[in-house]
Formats: sequence, C-alpha cells, structure tokens
Amino acid sequence: MRRRGWIAVAVVAVVAWAAIAVAGSRLVGGRTPAAARPPATTAAGGAAASATTSSSTRCTPTVGQPALGWDGPTHGPPRLRLGPGLGLRPTASNLAASRRGAPMVVSGRVLSSGCAPLRGAAVRVWQANGDGDYGPGQGTGQIQCCYLQGTMTTDARGRYEFESVRPGNYSGTPHLHVVIRAPDGRGLETEVEFADDPGTGASGGPVLHLAERGGRLRASLDLVLG
Repeated sequence: MRRRGWIAVAVVAVVAWAAIAVAGSRLVGGRTPAAARPPATTAAGGAAASATTSSSTRCTPTVGQPALGWDGPTHGPPRLRLGPGLGLRPTASNLAASRRGAPMVVSGRVLSSGCAPLRGAAVRVWQANGDGDYGPGQGTGQIQCCYLQGTMTTDARGRYEFESVRPGNYSGTPHLHVVIRAPDGRGLETEVEFADDPGTGASGGPVLHLAERGGRLRASLDLVLG
C-alpha cells in the first residue's frame, strides 16, 4: 500500500478512537454529563424544586382543622369585596371602618390533594380591619362581628378572589380566618398569616407573601383539601 494510503488509515483510526473515548466518558457511572442534563427548576430561595410526573402529582393539604360549623351565607360570587355582615349592618360608619387599612387583594384556587381544582367550593373569610378591630364593642365582651367578612363560591377552575385591607394586630399575629367547604361536604378551617410579620410561622399554617402592584397589596393563596 502506498504511503498516502497508510496515512489515511491512521487518520481514520485516530478519529474513531476519539469518538469511542467521548462516548465512554458520557456513560461512566451511568450518568449523563451535567452539560447534557436539563437545568434544575429553581424554587423561591434558590433551592432546587423537585419535579413530579402527572401520574404522581400530589398537593400537600393545607394545615388546619376540620370545619365543624358555618356562620353566614354558604354561597356567593367567585369574586367580592369583604364588608360588614353577620351581626353588623352595612351602615356608613361600619363601611368606613371596613376601609381602614392598606388595600389588599387575595386570589387563589381550592384544590384536591390530587391538585384538581374544586368547582363550587365555598370559601368564607373574616378578619380585623387595619386598626385590628373586628367590629364595634371589641374588648367589651359584646362585640358585633364583623367589619370585614364574606363568602365566595369557586368557579369552574376552582378560583376565588377577594378585596379587603391588610389586618392590623389583634391579640397576637395579624391573620385571616378562612373556612372552606367542598360540595362533597369536606371542610377545613385555618388561619392565614403574613410572611413579613415577625410572629408568623408558629402555627405552621398558610402564609401570604404580599407584594405591591397597581397601588394595592396582592398575594396568591391556593388552599388544598385533604
């Protein structure tokens, strides 16, 4: 064979050996090199969020206790503004008291533990106003509740939304009272706290992360029935 032919054979052999070496490095330990793997999804705080397939998706039930009772209406629109109700009439003074505080909008969904949206679930909310007052007579033992309350019924996608004000401090950490009842009778009662309050977290319940947008404090809150 001519010298030029030997050189061609040698080049082909070197190229083939390099290809085998690269392939072998990708299979060492049965792992794909980091550069070939898709980047991990990053959750809030910089931690890598775990990925789940649709067949194994589960939503963690919201911390709370079974709803044993129900005060007020059992149905309402998917979206509303909290205001005077129950034992309190919507007089001018009561409506004015219900507006004291920084405007706030909370929206979210009611879900099953399998992450399916629950249509027709009742969501009842009541809270103190920005002064920490639930209603007239607070502190006298004859309080009339409430300046801020309301009941929503989730839409076809399990969504609800309410306008209110950020509650002030009343006997501890500011919070929202929330009761949920699904069409099948399952219920949950919980207290929702605020992430930027120093006393938040002791109960282990849901926490709101408020951010100002469009001149209002806004937050999203999904509630999961186990």
